[in-house]
Amino acid sequence: MPHNIMRRGLLILTLAACAGCVNYSEKISQQFELSGKKLIDLKAAVPTDWDRVCFVGPYQDDAFVEKTLGFSWAAERTTSIEDNDGITLLLFVKEQSVLAYVEHPRDHGDFNELEGQCFSPENARFRSFPRGPDNWPRMVPE
Repeated sequence: MPHNIMRRGLLILTLAACAGCVNYSEKISQQFELSGKKLIDLKAAVPTDWDRVCFVGPYQDDAFVEKTLGFSWAAERTTSIEDNDGITLLLFVKEQSVLAYVEHPRDHGDFNELEGQCFSPENARFRSFPRGPDNWPRMVPE
């Protein structure tokens, strides 16, 4: 009997913890697919209270992230950006804090050419540009 109570308690805690979990990369990818692979609106896809979204390309380190954000954030420890060339890291920032991050697959909208740049929610609409040599759909500001 005590084990059942403990299991139920753990299940409830797990469900409560994941209730706020959102896969923003999936939402961004779905939006891209629904637009005919033409448009991504990050303000609509990631409706948290962020000031800016910043882009970090593959193989970058914490020093590059700090230069981009203006404050320190442990990207190397938290993400796979340091050794994964199939993603662009999207950092959703509020003041001096990263509220959310997305390891977005480049084949679902490649933001790599925007590396080191940040955009406000109002300017975070991107359209697909002709594919690059790697055949990934390059995203540019609208």
